Amino acid sequence: FLSKRIQKYELIFIFVFLSTSSYANTEGYDWYLTSSWVEFDGYCFSEGDNIYMYDWSTSNYHIVDIEDIACYSSGCEIEIYDYTFSSYRYIELEEDLC
Repeated sequence: FLSKRIQKYELIFIFVFLSTSSYANTEGYDWYLTSSWVEFDGYCFSEGDNIYMYDWSTSNYHIVDIEDIACYSSGCEIEIYDYTFSSYRYIELEEDLC
C-alpha cells in the first residue's frame, strides 16, 4: 500500500514539474535600446517567428519578429524587430534556447 502511495506522489510531482517547465518564459536584457529586461511569451522560438514580448521599460507587451538568433558558448543573442518602437533591437538571453 505504501509503495502505491509513493508512486502516486511521484507521478503527481512529475506531472506538475513537466507542466510548469513547458510554459516557462525566456528572459533577456536589452543592452542597446532600453537597458531593460524583457520577457518572451514562450520558451522555444526560431527565426521568422512573430511573438509577444513583455518589455519592463514600457510595462507593456510588444509584438516582435525574430529576425536572427546567434548562440555562443556564453549564451544566445537575438535580433528582433519591435513593432511598438518601429526599430530593430538586440536581446541577450538569460538562458539558451531549446
